[in-house]
This record gives sequence, C-alpha cells and structure tokens, in this order.
Amino acid sequence: MRQERIKDRVLKRAARSWGFSDVEMETSFDPVVSMMLNALSYELEKVAHELEDSKTRVVERVLEIMFPEVAAGAKPARAIMYALPIDNNMKISLQNQMTVSRRLHNIYNPLAPITKEIVLSPTLEVKLSSCEVRYVAYERNLYEVSNLFYKDAVRDYKHSLPSGEVFLGIELKDANVFELEDLMLYIDIKNIHQKEMFHYYLKQMKCYHDDIEIKVKEGYNVPVNSLDIENIINRNYTHLSELMQEVNEFYFDNFYTLKGVLKHKKINEYNPEYKFFENITKHNGNPVIWIKMVFPESLIPQILDNVSFTANCFPVINKKRHVINKTLGGFLSYVALDTGNDIYLDVDAVVDTYANHYEIKDFSDGVIEEGNAVLRSGGVSRFDSRSASELLQNVLDLLKDESSSFAGLGKDFMNSSLIEINQLLASVEQQAKESNFSKNNDPYLMIKPKVNESSGKTFTISYWSTCAEDGNDIKAGTVLEAKDDLFFMSKETILLTNTVGGTNKQNNKDRILEYRNALLTRGRIVTFADIKAFSFNHFKSYINDVKIEKGTRKEISSKAGFSRTVDIHIKTNQIEKESLSVTEWDYLCESYMKNLINKSSNVFPYRLFIEN
Repeated sequence: MRQERIKDRVLKRAARSWGFSDVEMETSFDPVVSMMLNALSYELEKVAHELEDSKTRVVERVLEIMFPEVAAGAKPARAIMYALPIDNNMKISLQNQMTVSRRLHNIYNPLAPITKEIVLSPTLEVKLSSCEVRYVAYERNLYEVSNLFYKDAVRDYKHSLPSGEVFLGIELKDANVFELEDLMLYIDIKNIHQKEMFHYYLKQMKCYHDDIEIKVKEGYNVPVNSLDIENIINRNYTHLSELMQEVNEFYFDNFYTLKGVLKHKKINEYNPEYKFFENITKHNGNPVIWIKMVFPESLIPQILDNVSFTANCFPVINKKRHVINKTLGGFLSYVALDTGNDIYLDVDAVVDTYANHYEIKDFSDGVIEEGNAVLRSGGVSRFDSRSASELLQNVLDLLKDESSSFAGLGKDFMNSSLIEINQLLASVEQQAKESNFSKNNDPYLMIKPKVNESSGKTFTISYWSTCAEDGNDIKAGTVLEAKDDLFFMSKETILLTNTVGGTNKQNNKDRILEYRNALLTRGRIVTFADIKAFSFNHFKSYINDVKIEKGTRKEISSKAGFSRTVDIHIKTNQIEKESLSVTEWDYLCESYMKNLINKSSNVFPYRLFIEN
C-alpha cells in the first residue's frame, strides 16, 4: 500500500475518533499532526515492504530446500545443424565446438552493442556421410537443390511420375567414395498446418534403391536410449545428459535412417523408370545414387512442395566447454567453476595427474570420500547466509532510505557528502546492472584427492556453461566456425533452423508453478486438472487461461471416420507474447504437444487451439 493511501486512512480514522467530519478534517488539524502522520505512514509502508521481502525470502528458501536445482536451472537453446564431413562415415563428437559471434543490444549504451560468443555443440555422436541431396523429383517436377534453402526447377524435364512417388538424387562429394552406409536424412515440412498429415504419410513410406527395398528406420543412425554403464556408475546421469536426451527426443520424428549400404552404379544400369534422369546425371560431374520413396497415393504434390530432404544434419545445443588446471594438496580443496558472463550448466570430468577419473556427486553429508569430487551449487557460504550481491543490494536500499533523513539537517557538508555517496551508489548500481549481477554465486567443486606419497596433484577440471536466453533466435543459414576445435571433421557448418528453447534460471513465480505441477501430476497427466497445471507450467506468463473440452475430428486416413478428441483452448497474454519471436512461440507449442503426449495416458488425441 502506498504512503499517501496509508496516511489518508489513518487521517480518516483519527477524524472519526476526534469527532470531525470528512469535509473539515484537512483544515482542522495542527500541522504537527500532519507531520506525525506522514512519518507514521512512511514507517508503515517500510514495514509492508519488509513483510513482502520476508515472504519472498521464505518462499525462496522453502523452494531451495524442497525443489531440485536441476528443474529450476537454465536451459540451453537448441537447433538443427548441417555439416559436410571431410571423410565418409565419420562420427561427430559431443566435445566438438562451433562458434558464432552475436551482437546484443546494450540498453545502457546503444552506440556500443555487446558482442557475445555463442557456442553450439552436438547432442549425439551420429555418423555423417560424404554426400548431399542434389535432386528431388515428384509428379511433373524435377528440382536441383542449389543450397540448403533453395531449389531450382530443371526446365527440360517433361516426364510425369506416379502419384505418391518421390525420387532423390544423392550426389557423392568425394571422388573416392562409391557407397554410403546408414544414410541419415532430415525430413521437414515448412507449412505447420500440413505437418500432422505429412508425418502420418511419412511413417508409411517405403524406400527402394533400384529394385531392392531399403529398410527405413525412424530416428538417428546411432542408438539414442543406449545404456551408458560409466554414466550409471560414476555420473548418475547428470543434468546435461537429461537435457541432451530431451533434445534428441524432440527432433527424433524428423530423422530417418536408410539402413544398409547404398552402392553407386551408372544410371544406365538402373531400371527403365530411371532413364528420365539420365541427362542430368551425366551432366553432373560427381557420382549420383538414385533412390525411390513410395508414399500413399493420397499424398498430394502441394504438400511435397513444402518438404525438404537434407543429409548430414544433427541436433545441437548451446553449451561451451571450460577447462581449468589446478594443483591441490592432500586435503579437501575448493575449486570455483568460473563461467564469466555465461550460466553454469554441468560438470564434464575431473581427472588427476595419473589419469584417475574422479566420481562426481551432489552435495550431501558424509559423501566426501577419497577420490571423490562433490558439486555444491550454492557456493561455500553457510546454509543461512546471504550472498554478496544480496548484501550489496541491502546496503544500496538502506543508504537510499537514510540519505533523505540526513538531508534534513541542512548542513552544506552533510548535503555534499550525501550527494557524493548517492553518485557513487548510482555508479555501483549501474555497474551491477550492466554486469548482470546475479544473486547466485558460481558453483564450487570440493575435491578430496586420493592418498599417496605425492604432496600435490594437478587436476584437469572440465565443465559446461550456456548463454541461456541470449542464445535464442540465431537465424537459419548462419555459418559457424570451429576455430578452437582442431578435431572437428567438417568443411562447413550451417544452421538449418533457428535456435530456440533457451531459458534463464526460473524466478520464484515460475518455480512455484513447476512445484505445483510436480505435486499435482507426479510426472503423469491423467485428468483435465493435470493438463491445466501442466499448461500453466509450460507456457508460464505467456498465457492467461486454459479451457479443456471434449471434441471430435475427421481422421487423416481416408478409410477412417470421426474420432473423439481432447481440445485444449489456450488464451494468450498478448503483452508477454510480444517479447517472443514467431519461431520461439512455435517451438513452445510444438514442445508442449510432444511433452503432453509423452507424459499422459493419451486415451484420446489432443488438439491445441490458440486464442488471442
């Protein structure tokens, strides 16, 4: 409640107690009474603010105790990247680093924008092939793919293909390569409204290399859910492993692997139905392998116009690797994991001089044994102490309040001193804002070396950080470079989609929504109330209301009739939604539907309706 409103209510209460009417109370009281009421209302306002601060601190402390840091932490942006390998059938590494510099708006000095380095790294060690999809043919159309985003129609082509058949011409980029093993294709459709229908037909696709049918496997050309024994024993599946698993599952439906070996042969050795591609194959200087994809005949060419087929793609997330070397004694030692202006994500490895890998555990009593590394997210301060940034903020607030009291003394020296203090405080506050001063310290590692005769050991500690929201909305087509990664095996790396999904650490309001959702649903979505709680937790402040109704729809298959559905109507918060880009909002909706289907019993299909 504001100071003026408090004073007005106290004044009315005093007037009624003293027998004055509301009309004459302003002029009837002594000025001293007005001054006393001013002081009283000011102090009451301060008490109200302190109560709010106390409430916030209590809620924050309770959430810190009961809620895992993993669920409330920052999430990196993710995207699909294209990379042409130097050699055929080479695997990328999770340690590979591709960088791009990004200019961010500086609100404190618009003429001096902030340059930030965004690092992207793979989430899966897929195999890349030395090839690219060069030709796409269907119905009366034959296109030559000039680059990742454009395709040109071949003018002399006048043949008409049967409905539902798509021919792909895969160009081999290395003169010494004549076969491809487990070729992985990224298949995407630009039109959102046609996506559900296209993916329905895509799952029924059959593929042929000449007369030989190729086994088509949905997903990547390496296992996604393989059990990693080292992770289970030593790492207990860390936060980063869960994030990468989530990203791999999100993009899983867009990848298809052609199992087996595709061998090159001359175009005149193919069946007669391939003879119409003889001219463009001979015109191309590189070898071309032709494959045929057969879809149901009801797949119309207007849908295929918006479909892209791309090889050598893989999911990436915004994570940067840091490596520090530290010499530690034989006792328990603390090592700060400094991330600069980035946000800490996860620990990668702790290795000593003798190549011993140290087990990494979360902080709890009695786990610090010899040969272990323990992560403590809250710094090395006591459990009930405040961080340095909170203390500084408290000093700023106190001195601002007290400066108005000291100014009443009327002395020139006091006034000039207070002006100087206020100027210094303003510069400190400005610097704190510009440096994005956070209330949370960088995490620490507590390492207890193995006991041996050596007095000190040199440890190599590697860990990951992310730019969170700053990594969002890097446009498709951006070229990245691997300047610090000497082991990256690609000639060029290009973003195929915009980066989306990066979020900063959750505030108290979002953490309460997350905790409420966890308590109500327990990880399972069964009732309409569960869907509503999950919706508010996923969309946060971008929506105002959620309505859930039963409905019906016409099935995609021509042989099926109507089916019952669960319709989810979401009313958006237009003011908050304006801060999101179109791709970011589309990602929110798509990830919402995928997570809802994965976590629910899914008796009836879901439909999402957005209401402005």
